[in-house]
Amino acid sequence: AFMDLQNPGTLIRSEGAEKLLVAAFRELTHHSLPVTFDRLPEQMRSLARRAYRTGDREAAVRYWNAGMRMGLRDESIHQNHGVALIELGRVVEGLNSWRKGIEKNPKSTELRHILGATLAENGIHEEAGRLLKEAINLEPTETRHYLQYGALLVAQNRHREAIGLYRDGLNKIPNDPDLQQSLKTLR
Repeated sequence: AFMDLQNPGTLIRSEGAEKLLVAAFRELTHHSLPVTFDRLPEQMRSLARRAYRTGDREAAVRYWNAGMRMGLRDESIHQNHGVALIELGRVVEGLNSWRKGIEKNPKSTELRHILGATLAENGIHEEAGRLLKEAINLEPTETRHYLQYGALLVAQNRHREAIGLYRDGLNKIPNDPDLQQSLKTLR
């Protein structure tokens, strides 16, 4: 059993939870790291980062999975998990990790942006456009969202919409050189 981070004071009891806990302790002791029960999910994140830095994407994915099963739900864990899965060629799983991260972090513009950009690059324009519009609505002064969505519109020969988008961006971010250049290119 271990503490459910979403409901402090409650324990998760199951055979799967016990196996996960035993595996976590084994991994931490194998790497000569101190085992701190209340920091176990964060320790899984640390092991994942270490494995990723050394090129062991499979281990990184395993540790991030363990951390998520232990209650980690922030956007960075889903972002890193998705990137590692995609680098392993497990693209659908990586995209789904980002989608799940958005569900758990509904205000995440970062996950919307990377998922939208990746989908756009792979021809999945409708979902990409929706995600990028959501990112703009949540973070209307972030230039990169306008640029990414504008590039998607241009790729779809929707030049008038891209021009309107860049103008809207310039209304919110006056004198932004990247938006000005993108608008100038379309005129």
